[in-house]
Amino acid sequence: MSKIKNIILYGTGGFAREVFHYIKQSEKYQKIKFKGFLDSNKSLLENKDLASFYMGGEDNYKFNIDDYFMIPIADVNIRYSVYNKFKKKNANFFTYIHDSVILNNKVIFGEGNIVCPNSVFTDDIKIGDFNIFNINVTVGHDVKIDSFN
Repeated sequence: MSKIKNIILYGTGGFAREVFHYIKQSEKYQKIKFKGFLDSNKSLLENKDLASFYMGGEDNYKFNIDDYFMIPIADVNIRYSVYNKFKKKNANFFTYIHDSVILNNKVIFGEGNIVCPNSVFTDDIKIGDFNIFNINVTVGHDVKIDSFN
């Protein structure tokens, strides 16, 4: 039996807050548990009743073997920078696929991808690392998507 993965989101912006709600929904169906938000900016959580999940900045965080990180930040340059910083700390990364997503035959994902609700991936698709597929995305057959898109 595999262990439950503690999911930590880097970022406190709008997309991170959306992903938080998806993770909480998926705790019922996947072996994951939301642990908290890492970011230098707590203020974006305070008016959203999420401040209790704030874990501080990443520089002071002690990385744990059971922690899996997601980087729900739209800006590719920031996402890539955060990835490099965390990789140097031997962080684990998690590819999140919402429970409503349709995955057909031979769909391969790299690490750190985020796939939001009601998306569809058809046949023979290869996805690189750290991509974001927002709500209702469809990816057709024989597609290859590189990393950090």
